Amino acid sequence: MDSDRLPFQVTSLGSAYEGLRLPAAVLLDNIRSMYNVGSLFRTADAVGLETLYLCGITAYPPKSAISKTALGAEESVVWQYNADACQTLASLRARNYEIAAN
Repeated sequence: MDSDRLPFQVTSLGSAYEGLRLPAAVLLDNIRSMYNVGSLFRTADAVGLETLYLCGITAYPPKSAISKTALGAEESVVWQYNADACQTLASLRARNYEIAAN
């Protein structure tokens, strides 16, 4: 196989970035669609997000609808579930995270 066509992660240059995580976390609160949750797992995996916090009625793995969209990202992304989003935010503030909300 031509080395110019190998995925970046397989090349020797890509190995320097293996395991690198973006020092940021995302909190998902009351996301109704499991497909959207799966998509957010994939996005978190793509950017190397440090942690994905799932709160409220947001579904969490293992769920087939999440897995269908996440395409395996739910296995590699660090995530935590807590029913109370306010409690999770307080914990993040106590650890000096800067909070941005939308």
